[in-house]
Amino acid sequence: MKKIPLLILVSAQFCLAQNLIHHTTNYFGPNANTVPEFTNATIPAFTQFTLTGDYYFGHDDETFSNLFKIEVPVIAEKVSVKVWKTLIEHYKVSDEVFLRRQMQKREGFATGDFYVQTRIKLLSEGKFKPDLVLNSTLKTASGNDFKNRRFL
Repeated sequence: MKKIPLLILVSAQFCLAQNLIHHTTNYFGPNANTVPEFTNATIPAFTQFTLTGDYYFGHDDETFSNLFKIEVPVIAEKVSVKVWKTLIEHYKVSDEVFLRRQMQKREGFATGDFYVQTRIKLLSEGKFKPDLVLNSTLKTASGNDFKNRRFL
């Protein structure tokens, strides 16, 4: 009598486990877990604006995207705030990737997450000391098209 509820519980857990979403880079688009770029340890004196494009074609995921970035110095060459976002990406995946990621569409458009970074200069370069900048970055959950595993 006590074995039946346990069997039902184990069966239910097995069925639910089949629909789990893996939150690793292999199960999302190439822009989902972006790594902030490594820059030199300088903060600009004036506002910098960048708009770049990118083409990713690895692991059966073909993605065209662009990246908007702006860095505004709050205190010139000492403290700045940087914001960036993938404005739009167009993706197309193979049947294998479509099934592995449990996507709903093989091809489409998506927009990315907002990143906000504060940069503070801690040390200026001298004879025996390097430039040192503290970066603190916040990634928001503002990207869309989660059901197609583009952004977290």
